[in-house]
Amino acid sequence: MAGFKRLHRGLLLLALILAGGLPARGLAAQVTYRPDVPVRGSSTVEYYKDATGRLDLAGATAPSTRYLPAPGKTVNFGFSSAAYWLHWSLHSQSTQPTTVYLSLAQPVLDEVQLYVLHRGVLQQSVRAGDTLPDRQHAIPATHAVLPVQIAPGGDYELYLRVAGRMGALLVPMQFQSAAGVERSARAELLLNGIFTGVFGALFVYNLLLLCSLRQRAYFYYVLLLPAGYLACTALDGFGAWMLYPSAVWPANQGLTVFAGSGFLLNMLFARALLETAGILWLDRLLLGVASIGLISALSPWLLPLGWIYPLNFSLVFLAPAAGALAGVLCLRRGHAQARFFLLAQLAVWCSLLGFALTMIGVIHFSPLARPGISIGITVNALLLSLALADRIRALQQAAQQARSATRRALESRHQELERTVEERTRELDQARRRAEYLATTDALTGVYNRRGLLPLLQQAIDQAALQAQPLSIISFDVDYFKDINDDFGHAEGDRVLCQLVTLARQLVHPTELFGRTGGEEFMVMLTAPGEQALQLAERLRRHLHTHLHAGAEQRAVTASFGVATLGRRLGTLDALQRAADAALYRAKNRGRNRVEAFDAGSNETTRTRAIMQESAAL
Repeated sequence: MAGFKRLHRGLLLLALILAGGLPARGLAAQVTYRPDVPVRGSSTVEYYKDATGRLDLAGATAPSTRYLPAPGKTVNFGFSSAAYWLHWSLHSQSTQPTTVYLSLAQPVLDEVQLYVLHRGVLQQSVRAGDTLPDRQHAIPATHAVLPVQIAPGGDYELYLRVAGRMGALLVPMQFQSAAGVERSARAELLLNGIFTGVFGALFVYNLLLLCSLRQRAYFYYVLLLPAGYLACTALDGFGAWMLYPSAVWPANQGLTVFAGSGFLLNMLFARALLETAGILWLDRLLLGVASIGLISALSPWLLPLGWIYPLNFSLVFLAPAAGALAGVLCLRRGHAQARFFLLAQLAVWCSLLGFALTMIGVIHFSPLARPGISIGITVNALLLSLALADRIRALQQAAQQARSATRRALESRHQELERTVEERTRELDQARRRAEYLATTDALTGVYNRRGLLPLLQQAIDQAALQAQPLSIISFDVDYFKDINDDFGHAEGDRVLCQLVTLARQLVHPTELFGRTGGEEFMVMLTAPGEQALQLAERLRRHLHTHLHAGAEQRAVTASFGVATLGRRLGTLDALQRAADAALYRAKNRGRNRVEAFDAGSNETTRTRAIMQESAAL
């Protein structure tokens, strides 16, 4: 049921996308006039279909030639072997003679001929199209840019003849000024420069990897990059403009060779990268699509002209769909590199699908249609490179295993070795952590030992000094602990120490450092001034006196406490320890079971009046 719902939603979304282009058929095609162009023309474009392709200007302008409004927002006749004449009027609003430029943003038009008539007399004729070398165009560019010379206030009739045997007859028309043509050229140069740089870098990098790893996937990818690049530059006209301006064949028929080769190599790359030999039907599907790509690449020498572009056009839908299917299946089988491959196929499919739907008139023409293909193929190339990078380690292992006659045995031993290393690594890591724990933790009580406590105390002191925060330490030990061991045994002494830690943790905050620094000696650090430390020490003393006992007779056990506070004279850990110990010894000398604070001014220990008052209150 869930799968049916997803299919239903997908079909609904596809219907909405397709429906988005249908209203265009109810519109009449128009020419776009940029605001800075001093001309205005008729609102609609008329067309006449010349099925034989032999009609000349005299026949096109004859009264008997019946023109019809061109349907769609943009002139688009789809795949047709006929020639079409487009007609509209033009009025000059310029105050002086000037030149405007008619831009046809469709590089794959084979024949373009513009005739400009003034009062029925031919004033100008301009030829373009990819059957004419770009160097011979009036304005060399990625697409036909036709200059139209106009006089002040003149009225003109424009007749544009277009024909294309190798592509769709999509004719987006826009009038631009010289500055507008220059801006468009700069933008196209920038975009294609980035595109060329990315492909060049990927080609050099992966060629070096191919020389090092000698893997089939890298071989196909290195061939795929120039095929895809040449197909894009042939499709968007950059190749005819900059790479081969004097040649006709690459711009006119090279697209099918480059694109077919790209589809062929993409399928072979998918088989090598995803190792589809284990999925027989999928492997045969990829080989079948690769065969169609090969036929498309050879079609200029094998097939009639009318078959070539439709065959190549069908691969726009078929090849990425087959690649995406292979990516999904292999990803479900656990091929990690299939994730990047799948994303790559979807990226190029979306860009090609949008362009294809534009070519056949399903969706409106957009200036982003042609750059979208370059962007999609660039993203595709980058993601495929990531898929290869994801496979470098696996490919290296496969190359090593391929040199051995006992590949299966070596794989088994390699996996066993990896498991052993992983187990040993885990055991060593656990042993290291255990050793660190034992080295810094008191084995009896579970609190920090001296080795674990002192570095943390030093860090706390450094931070408190840097941030000007108060800090105090409390040093205490059990009174007459030797008597407990002598009277009740060491086991009872250990129990008393463990119970002391349990009782102390009830009052010591978890964020405060607490550890055992000697046999029966302990230390607490808290980020608080001396008054609060004295109060905590007094609460600890009373708590231990009340609840800590030894032996079967429940002899009361007490502790003595010394408190020292970080200050100008006590600015180091060593000084704080000595001061706390001095206060602790003074508590011992004054009768034990008491709290003493180190007085930095008189170098004497004294029990503060506030603590005495609090004790009385308790």
